[in-house]
Amino acid sequence: MPELVVSLLTGCACGVLLLAFYNLLKMRRGSLDVPILYLNNYGPINYMGIAEFISQPQHRWTKYIIFRTVPFVLATTTAVAFLQKIEYYTLPLSLASIASCLLVSSTPIIRQIISSRIYISIKIFSICIICGLSAIGALVSISGTVLDLRWILPSPQSLRDGLWTAAIAAILVAYYFKATDLSTLNRKDITRAGLLPGDLREFINDRGLRIWRRFGRVIYRESRNFNLDPKMMLSLLVYEDLNRPAALRFLENVIVTITPLSLTVGIAQVKSHRRLKNEESIRLMAVQLADIRNELCDKKWGFSLSDIFYGYNNSTEYAENVSKIYEEIYHDLS
Repeated sequence: MPELVVSLLTGCACGVLLLAFYNLLKMRRGSLDVPILYLNNYGPINYMGIAEFISQPQHRWTKYIIFRTVPFVLATTTAVAFLQKIEYYTLPLSLASIASCLLVSSTPIIRQIISSRIYISIKIFSICIICGLSAIGALVSISGTVLDLRWILPSPQSLRDGLWTAAIAAILVAYYFKATDLSTLNRKDITRAGLLPGDLREFINDRGLRIWRRFGRVIYRESRNFNLDPKMMLSLLVYEDLNRPAALRFLENVIVTITPLSLTVGIAQVKSHRRLKNEESIRLMAVQLADIRNELCDKKWGFSLSDIFYGYNNSTEYAENVSKIYEEIYHDLS
């Protein structure tokens, strides 16, 4: 039992240090409230969150994989080396230590996965990161059965020379600045006010621009045919695309093709018993939106966009989320 406790505490300590390391990098990337300054910057990556990476026009996979994996490998290798040094190393104990390290260091990612406010596409990418890090951690743990990793730990001489002391001091400074960062309170206040954080706002606008570049002609044509606001249509498509990524839409099309089931299919998530192309789903969405608008006109004198969004999905939360996207999209669709 003492060996297990030491192993878990070792992993937790390495996880805390890893979190501190990423917090240190966050301080160097610039203001979180002005993400456009770095979203399209093709210089070396200092720090990049998951939503920011997904929103990049061109994904630099090699750099991002190194960014996510190398610090984790160093942290878990340190944990295994420490267990070897105190002669507590066994494969189960090292796996437990690395699991605790992964749990602590991935707390921000886990929060994204369980959050109801995060889009499914971001959640899927977050789950992939957790799975990848888990596999890497298992390999590091197994390597301890054949490799002597104790040499990577700092010696008393290096501590006296101040190398590790300086690193620990820098980490403590990072935690201090994060704990005393008043801008964090401002961002929370902005979120409570109903606005989106800056990085998520840019993420939504980038996704909207991608959809407009691909389906802009269809959206504009159908909006004119049914006298609809193209920005309203785009907002719906952005929300549906974020919650039903292309891979899920492909699966839904396969299901309705080989079964008699009716599912919401296409980028506009229109209910159908047959496979729909994205362009077809957009046209059918326009038909439904026009019908909802006309029905609202017959029932009451005034109504809002939120009422139309509610009619499209019969969900208050859905209507609020799409309305928020509508308010944040600033691209000129004329």
